[in-house]
Amino acid sequence: MDKRFIPVAMLAGALALAGCGGGDDSMEEMEMETETETETGTETETETETETEPTSLTEALPTGGSVGYSTVARRISVASDGTPKQVGNVYFTCSGDEACVIDIPAGADPLQVSYTGGTLMADLTDPAAPKTPAPAAPQAAGHWLSPAEILAAIPAADGFNNITVTAGGIKRQLTLAASGEVTGTHGDAKVSDLALRHNRAADATLNNFLVWGSWKEPSGGTAAPKYHQVSTGSTPYQGTPPKSAGGATNKAVYWGENDFHGFINGTSWTADVRLVADFGNQNVTGKIGDITGAVDGSTENAVAATGTYGTFDSVTLKKTAIGSTMTGAAEIASVGDGNTNAAGNLKNASSSGTWKAAFFGPGTGTPTGIAGEISVTRPLQGATSSTDANPHGRASAISINGAFGAAESVTPQ
Repeated sequence: MDKRFIPVAMLAGALALAGCGGGDDSMEEMEMETETETETGTETETETETETEPTSLTEALPTGGSVGYSTVARRISVASDGTPKQVGNVYFTCSGDEACVIDIPAGADPLQVSYTGGTLMADLTDPAAPKTPAPAAPQAAGHWLSPAEILAAIPAADGFNNITVTAGGIKRQLTLAASGEVTGTHGDAKVSDLALRHNRAADATLNNFLVWGSWKEPSGGTAAPKYHQVSTGSTPYQGTPPKSAGGATNKAVYWGENDFHGFINGTSWTADVRLVADFGNQNVTGKIGDITGAVDGSTENAVAATGTYGTFDSVTLKKTAIGSTMTGAAEIASVGDGNTNAAGNLKNASSSGTWKAAFFGPGTGTPTGIAGEISVTRPLQGATSSTDANPHGRASAISINGAFGAAESVTPQ
């Protein structure tokens, strides 16, 4: 939704100019009383009293803005220090020498609302809210965190978690913790908040593993950082899995606990990932979030996650066709039952995004793993009426991007 700030003071000026063509009519908005007294014949004192009519908010409210219905009249004061105040689905800010006072009659619609005081502005976006980060950008080939460089470093790892990445003649020393955080000094000022994972094993599967990660590229000044991801594997799956793969049900589950690493509105986030490959029907679906229940899919419960980024249930990776590479739509699954717009009911709040992935493993039978990336955004949305067909409460803005890797865990029977 476009951000729109409209200074109400400009409206007041326009109204005043519109009345200038009527001569004395331009004075109707103020009453002036002048009293002159002469003391000692030399001093004159003039006293002026001014009463300003309230200014309508008709033109100040942005498209889609509403102060909400109320059965009683309301008077709302907005401090002149620029602190936003929410009324209905509108955020008001005030500047000037005095607070802005908004009068809302009982049963008001936006056309009836007026205000007095300083300069008032109206916006559908909370001016104090953190700005939504940009989607992740593809990492350039040759970067030390590009797929080729990372894959070359993993087999030479010392203890499987201490790796040396060499690119452009520069060595980067990384220590990977079990949770995916990276310690050690890599010396690259353009890489921060790096999380990097692999599932290499010290046995016959040594040369069949996945690697994935996500990080920030800080920007100068007040510009938002850029976000980058890597997701790959040592053994790309050749061809398309046969429809008879996956056991009796022709399905396989790819599961990873805390195997998604990325960012929510710029804050690091680790979550579970679960994908179901239906080889019989040649499609894949998935979910990222706090997932509980049996890995085989007999239960698939996601727990609502809360924080400074708002409330949601999980990220849904919508059905996409199986292929050598796969790209599908992603959306944020919000909380609530969708039948009322009560607080916290965000089920029908819209979101959009994409996910992409590829299978890995020997080219026979079921792929042994899948690795991929997501980028999905839920824009700021005001509460809809409880009488609407698909009501929801006010939804905060959420932007999620990151990478995941998951090994085949269970073949449902």
